[in-house]
Amino acid sequence: FWDLIHDLAGGGVTILVSTHYMDEAEYCNRIALIDRGKLVAMGSPGELRAHGLGGDLIEVACSPLGAALKVLTGAPGVVEAAIFGDKLHVVLASEGLSLNTLPAFLTQHGIQTGPTRKVLPSLEDVFVRLVSHGQDMRSVA
Repeated sequence: FWDLIHDLAGGGVTILVSTHYMDEAEYCNRIALIDRGKLVAMGSPGELRAHGLGGDLIEVACSPLGAALKVLTGAPGVVEAAIFGDKLHVVLASEGLSLNTLPAFLTQHGIQTGPTRKVLPSLEDVFVRLVSHGQDMRSVA
């Protein structure tokens, strides 16, 4: 199906795809995210993933997770933090805590830390963040 769509688009045909599956939207050249009838973001899949969270997405292995979440609430540069499976996902703004300083900050507050890494958010991550926070990023390019 997607091969046919790409062949048609490659031949100069404009294709409009409507889907609520973000993994399908990944195949598109440009994406418009709509929430309750309003355009909330538009850009390529890469642009939306790079800019749609309002910072870098950091994955932290730490324990205890609940205490770490409390410590990070309101911490400098933390846009958002959430438990993601057995790890913590933290969105960091450009100022404040960073990938390098986050583990030490948690350790200072009695949290044991393990591997910490920057991860690429999915389009699903971006969509959920934008619609749950009522944000408007009509053009990220």
